[in-house]
Amino acid sequence: MLAAAPTSTDLQIRVSEATGVPVIQGYGMTELSPASHVDYTDGRNRPGSVGQLTPDTQEKIVDVETEGTEVATGETGELLVRGPQVMKGYFNNPRPRLKPSPSMDGYTPGISFAPMKTAISGYWTARKN
Repeated sequence: MLAAAPTSTDLQIRVSEATGVPVIQGYGMTELSPASHVDYTDGRNRPGSVGQLTPDTQEKIVDVETEGTEVATGETGELLVRGPQVMKGYFNNPRPRLKPSPSMDGYTPGISFAPMKTAISGYWTARKN
């Protein structure tokens, strides 16, 4: 599994062919303890994809400028995630690091500027600076 940063589709395929083992990607961060997306390991994996949502996890990609309006497929926005694995706060820190708006409806901000290629396949680019 590759998950520290996006891996090129070409490299993922070459390593998988060289080793005879499916090489998959996923997406996570400390606040998601540890993941929100993981690709399949049974041959249905899609090189270049971070995979499917983990069980009981929901996502939406929103326009940061409009504070929560969902963007269309292929548009750039911020990935918001909610689920049982999403942490509620930081130890000994009563104030959250990120201040969620009411429109987030329980979602936790994830990676910024995540253009989705398709609504269901889990493809996006890395954080934009």
